[in-house]
Amino acid sequence: MKLLTYSQFLNEAVEKNDLHKVYLCLDPAAGHRWWSYKDFAGSKFFTQLTIENYKDIKINPDYPVLNYNSDVCKKLLDEGLI
Repeated sequence: MKLLTYSQFLNEAVEKNDLHKVYLCLDPAAGHRWWSYKDFAGSKFFTQLTIENYKDIKINPDYPVLNYNSDVCKKLLDEGLI
């Protein structure tokens, strides 16, 4: 576990040092609005991967993946991205 100074902790939301190091496979059209709504958890803390955007994102295969849509996750696995 990495310990942060209080200043680092406060600035993390702005600098995003350790945020967005978890991928979220989802399909907003399938009712995942609670993850994908602007400025909610999905956009503040995770990098959202969808069929529409995964080619535009440099995916780090070392990051963990939360799977909320098997089609998206399977596509990424099939292409060797995760």
